[in-house]
This record gives sequence, C-alpha cells and structure tokens, in this order.
Amino acid sequence: MSAYDDYYSSRNEEAEAEFWDKLPAQLHEESVWSYLGVYGDAIAARVKRLTETALALHAGGFYGPSITVSATAIEVMIAFFCVRPMVEGAFVSETWAECLAGWVIGTRPKDQRKILVAILRLWDIEVEQILLDDKKPLWAAIQSEVFESRNHFVHRGDDVSQEHSQLGLTCAELFQKEIIAKVAVRLGFTLAKTGCWAHIAGQGKDPLRPGIVTGERRFTPRNPFAK
Repeated sequence: MSAYDDYYSSRNEEAEAEFWDKLPAQLHEESVWSYLGVYGDAIAARVKRLTETALALHAGGFYGPSITVSATAIEVMIAFFCVRPMVEGAFVSETWAECLAGWVIGTRPKDQRKILVAILRLWDIEVEQILLDDKKPLWAAIQSEVFESRNHFVHRGDDVSQEHSQLGLTCAELFQKEIIAKVAVRLGFTLAKTGCWAHIAGQGKDPLRPGIVTGERRFTPRNPFAK
C-alpha cells in the first residue's frame, strides 16, 4: 500500500469516527425506536424462519446449506436491526440506508467490525466482549469461521463440518440474545410482555426522556423486504 493509500484510509477512518461521535443521541434513539416499532416484527419473522431452516438442515446432515442460512440470518440482523435504522435516522434517506447497509455486509471484515462496534457502542453494547461458551469472542467466530466457511462452501464447494454448522446456529442465536434483545430493552421495547415490536406495553420507559414512564404504544407494522 502506498503512502497516499495510507493517508486516504486514515482520513476515511477519522471522518467515520467523527460522524459517530457527533451523531446526537436523541436523533439516533428516536429514529431507531420508530424504525424498529414499524419494521421489527417483519425482520424478526424473517430471522426466525431462517434460523429454523438452518436448524432443520443441520439436523438432516446438510451442513453446508445450514451454515449458509445461518450466515444469512446474521447478515439480516446486522443490516436490518443494526445498520439501517441508525442510518435512516441520520440521513433521512431509505435509499442511502439501503446502500450503506449493503456495503457494511459486503465490506472487509476489519471495516465491518469497526462500523458495527461503533453503532452498538451507542447503546452501551460492546460486541467484541461477547463470548461463546468456549470463551471465543462471538464476532471473531462469526467473521473467521461462520462467514468464511459459508463463503468457501458457496464459492469453492468446500465441505462444511458438523462443528462449523453448529457454530453457525450458535452464533445466530447468541447474536439475537446478546445484541438484538439488548437493543430492544435499551430502547424501551417490551418484547417479553407483548411478544412483538409493534406493541409496547404500558409502564415502559421513554427512550428519549430518562426516568419518564410511558403508556401503551402501538405501531402499524410494515415489511422492509417488500419495498
């Protein structure tokens, strides 16, 4: 890499860090809250269908297809639960949000990690500190084992082991539990009570006004995949 490339990359990183640092808390929380209230149930249903399919494929011994579907479930969660709601609120543009979400999914692992870490840190979630049962970092396992095994299966026809297929299922489940569920709680959603994103039970917290108790709230569900 040339000195110019190094300088250009450094400037990009500085600009990106400045954007996340200066994004007003009220802006990103209000936009994400509204986005997830409207689209959360459709996204959750898509993830549920994918994870159930991956589990069935794994049980049938189809480890390559299983890890492929597990990886897709994780990518859907990253794009639609994490990146798109944040970016739509910041730029007020569905087209730009869709482009950036697609770029995050397709970008290099180093850059993808950096962006996701920055987004989740706004909600006090340190993705790099989430560990699997064997103490391996969740995000490292997703990048170096799940996504890599999926790519080698899809593009080279490599075999996928039972262990890697199971890892894909485990990572998808943990991503839901340790990241998506915590974002929901952080923003005042009451999934444990209502079972859905579009209905927030009464006596919940207002994500924009700490200490304020809110009444029942309902959103009109929409499907982001139908756009």
